[in-house]
Amino acid sequence: MQLFGFEITRTAAEEKELQNLQAIVPQNQDEAVTEIAPGGIYGTYLDLEASAKTEADLVTRYREMVLQPECDQAVEDIINDAIIMENNAYPVEIVLDESNLSSRVKQLIREEFNNLLAMLDFGNKGYEIFRRWYVDGRVYYQLVIDKDKPREGIKQLRYIDPRKIRKMREQKKKTDARTGNDVYPDIREFYVYNPKGSTNNQMGIKIAPDSICYVPSGLVD
Repeated sequence: MQLFGFEITRTAAEEKELQNLQAIVPQNQDEAVTEIAPGGIYGTYLDLEASAKTEADLVTRYREMVLQPECDQAVEDIINDAIIMENNAYPVEIVLDESNLSSRVKQLIREEFNNLLAMLDFGNKGYEIFRRWYVDGRVYYQLVIDKDKPREGIKQLRYIDPRKIRKMREQKKKTDARTGNDVYPDIREFYVYNPKGSTNNQMGIKIAPDSICYVPSGLVD
């Protein structure tokens, strides 16, 4: 499967460990992901109408709801309590006190965290970013790197409208030789982006999972 963007691959030992897993049921769906049948990239969708089609409609509906003055005022109150700007400092920070990382690694993480905040211009746009996530219930960013210099890390963060991108999950299935039952040793995840806004038929750009930062609300009902 050819995917656009970069992907951090597993080591040979990690791949072997995954192949040795003996799960008899597919992995639980704990986020808004479209499941597709294994065996090919153009596999059949499961629950097409209820899942893939209506997510974009839901985001549009949420945006229409917040146009109502009462809803807009409630959202404003929540965001004003969540995003507080004081003394020209960022309203968020990363805390690594409970981690077992070395002081050098902690410092590198803090520097990169601040670098990402600068890319987002979070000091000026934090309110809008949080409001966008709160209203839509999810946010997507493309992580742009220099393909000739990947070790230099992320160069840009580009926002993607959630109505134009969809996370896909394909469960790998094989038959256990000893029991004859189906087992699910691994899953394959990717994103489908369509600038026209429809990802129901998987027609679009298929993107490697590491190229996208996806932050769902955690609510899937």
